Amino acid sequence: MAIQLHGQLAGFHVPELLGFLNLNRKSGVLEVSNGTHTAGIFFDTGEVVWARTNDARLRLGALLLRTRQISREQYARVESVMLLRDGMKFGAAAVEEGVLTDDALQDALKLQVAEIVFDCYPWSEGSFAFNDSLRLPEHAVTIACEICNLIMEGARRIDEWQECIQLFPDDAVVLRRAPHPEMPSDFTLSREEWELLSRVDGHTPLRELAPAGSDPLDTYRLLYGLLANRLIEAGAAPEGEDEAVIDVPPRRDDTNLLISREATLSFRRRSDETVGFLVPFADGRPHTLTEQEYRIGRRPDNEVHIIDLSVSAHHARIFRSADGWMVEDLNSRNGTCVNDEPIEQATVLHHSDRVRFGDAQYTFNLVSYASMAKSAS
Repeated sequence: MAIQLHGQLAGFHVPELLGFLNLNRKSGVLEVSNGTHTAGIFFDTGEVVWARTNDARLRLGALLLRTRQISREQYARVESVMLLRDGMKFGAAAVEEGVLTDDALQDALKLQVAEIVFDCYPWSEGSFAFNDSLRLPEHAVTIACEICNLIMEGARRIDEWQECIQLFPDDAVVLRRAPHPEMPSDFTLSREEWELLSRVDGHTPLRELAPAGSDPLDTYRLLYGLLANRLIEAGAAPEGEDEAVIDVPPRRDDTNLLISREATLSFRRRSDETVGFLVPFADGRPHTLTEQEYRIGRRPDNEVHIIDLSVSAHHARIFRSADGWMVEDLNSRNGTCVNDEPIEQATVLHHSDRVRFGDAQYTFNLVSYASMAKSAS
């Protein structure tokens, strides 16, 4: 193999390397190492076609299990087939056992490649080398990954990771449970949050809180939620004291927390008050606008969450004013348009206006409470 390109990740980050190799339509393998883990990203005329890593978390079976696409029973069944058939890969065994279809395997392999690439994005220490001879292993199943989507999604994950690093800059920090947390009667935690909360004991450093084989970013996200809700705080437990043991409650049916008869129309103050609706052009559930303000963007913390790579993390906001409902762009990358006209300041919305956030298109509709009540009766 001829090494055409090599260097340190401190000077060239993975997104820059992907863009360079794509622009120059290179074929070969980009080897990346951070000292602990290594990854190989294979290119064919500038497109990513396969990837491999020595990180056990990103093996196909482990990835499918972690993302709940297969059960533990199915995982064990496939593993037993692999033991009997020496050299058989997890994907082939899963298809043979009926755990995955051929189409589902292709989707899983694409997910695996993407996750391997994304895992390399935060690496700022280590080395890289590009070899210009494309030699895929015989067992490799080539796929086609849009390089621009990989770069954009990876950049989003870098932003999230950096936010976590800023929140917890020292992975040796010790967290403890808050001594007097205020928990409303309708407050609920997921099982994963309960389990993480039970591991916060006032003695264990942050870097050891993530379960073995889990994604540290997932743990940081959960910790952020617990910290924001003041259930945990920084600081060790008082000397000689241990945190009380928390029993993880069994999973319960939280349907009543998701569907509330009182939660549908919270601004019913006047009979002539209007409700706004954002109706997607494509198939999808309309967003009912009854509160004073809604943030719109790709991040899950937005009230209107749009899963579209053309939409910025916090793209725009819609809010009530004395003039009616208005939309304002939040310095997004691809802009906000009303009736195909880009907006530069907060703009009043009218019934049947077409609103576009990046490439995501919606119709804005207005309905009065009076007319809703009349139609309901």
